[in-house]
Amino acid sequence: MTQNPSRRLETLFVSTFNRPPSSHELMLTKQFIEKQRDLHKSEKNLDNMQVTESVWTDLCLATMNSNEYLYVR
Repeated sequence: MTQNPSRRLETLFVSTFNRPPSSHELMLTKQFIEKQRDLHKSEKNLDNMQVTESVWTDLCLATMNSNEYLYVR
C-alpha cells in the first residue's frame, strides 16, 4: 500500500473497468473512502493500517458489484 490514494484509485479503475476514472468518479470515490474511514474508526477498535485495509476492501467490493463491472458485452 505504498501508492498514493489517487494513483491507487486510477489503478483500481483501470484494473476493473479498463479505463481511468472520470473526475466525477474520483470525487465520489474519495468521498466514499472518507465516509468509510470515519465509519471504521468509530465502529471498530482498529489501528490506522487496519482501517485503511478495511476501507480499500470495501471500495474493491463495491467496485466489483457495480453494473459496469458485472455487465458482459
